[in-house]
Order: sequence, then structure tokens, then C-alpha cells
Amino acid sequence: MKTSKTLICLLTGLLVAGLATAQEPPAPLTQAEHEAVVEAISRQLQDHYIFPKLADKMAKSIRKNLKKGQYQDITDVQLFAQRLTADLVAVSDDKHIRVIFDPAAIARQRQAVTPAEEQQLYAELVARNRMNNFGFHQVKVMEGNVGYLDLRSFQGTDYAGDTAVAAMNFLGNTDALIIDLRQNGGGSPQMIQLISSYLFGPEPVHLNTFYRRATERYDQTWTLPM
Repeated sequence: MKTSKTLICLLTGLLVAGLATAQEPPAPLTQAEHEAVVEAISRQLQDHYIFPKLADKMAKSIRKNLKKGQYQDITDVQLFAQRLTADLVAVSDDKHIRVIFDPAAIARQRQAVTPAEEQQLYAELVARNRMNNFGFHQVKVMEGNVGYLDLRSFQGTDYAGDTAVAAMNFLGNTDALIIDLRQNGGGSPQMIQLISSYLFGPEPVHLNTFYRRATERYDQTWTLPM
């Protein structure tokens, strides 16, 4: 199997400093915040993105857009994040790049939440994802004993693993399997590892290699013994 070397750049925008809680509506963005976000994202790309020349090209593009005033009328944080995502993807054609406004995640990174708050945030995450059955939208056996799995996301195995096991066991006696990923936005490598492990034999099979340029680190995933 061909080794994949992918860096998923999830650029969580440092958009608003000093938010008290994730529930408070963010204030309209200022020009200073536009500048801070563009510069922070540019530095992240240049320090971490797997292709340095392409990182420089993306950074140059959004800095140029900022200088030309193309962001000055965008005062909504979500719209600004969406616009930056579109501009970065337009240059790189890398659909793994996303700019996300997530003050709760920033608070966790800065250790600005207590363990109790962290536990509550995790419980809320699981509850939201449970409403969508952790991405397992449809599981069925079609005519001809063909299994069908409509999987909308790859979520964490720590809370979605049991659902994955139940779905794959239900499909275990089919003669062929269709896994429909047309509406899947990606997600956890561990969930990919778990589901893929049902499709191979007992010997470990290499699935992916993730390369982190900043630390020159390689992380591999292999199929699990089932």
C-alpha cells in the first residue's frame, strides 16, 4: 500500500482574545484582529505546512488580500474564517485546510478551563455527535448480500468505537461492501484504523504515515488484530 504523507492543517483562528465563555456571542472583528489572525495563520503555515514553498505562497496571498482591504468589511468571525479557508484552498487546492473559530479549544490549549469544565465540554461533544449517530448515517444489507455503509465522519474511537464495531459486525456476513464516503469530511485516524482493520487479514497492514515538519516526526497507523 502506498505510504501517505499528509499534514492536516487545522488552523484554529486566534480570533478574539479574552472571551469569557464559548457561549458568549463574539464581538465584531476589528482591523487589528484581522491583522493578528492573518499573521498568526501565516506563521503557522510557514512553520508547519508540509510544503514550505506552498506555505509561503498561501501566506503571501492572504497578507496581500489584507493589505488590499479585502477583509475590512468582514466583521463576523465565522464569515471571516470561511473567507480565509476559501482563500487558502484557492491557492493550495488542499481541502484539508480549514480556519475554524473555536474559543473553547483555545481555552483548553491555554489551560484556561478547569478539569470539571473540560469534562463538561467533552460530554457536550459526545452528546452532539450522538445525535448524528457518530457519523454512521445508514447501515444496511442490499440485494445480492451487498453491505452498504453511509459514513458521514470519522469520529473518535473513545466514544464512537462501540457504534463502529456494531455496524461492522452487522455487515460481517455480506459478500461485498460499499462504504459511501461522498459526504464524509474526514476526522479521526483511529476510526479509520478501526474500520479498515475489518477489511484485512490477521497480519498488520500499514495504512498511513503522518509527517510533522516542525519536529521531523513520523507517526504510522497499522491495522489492528481483529
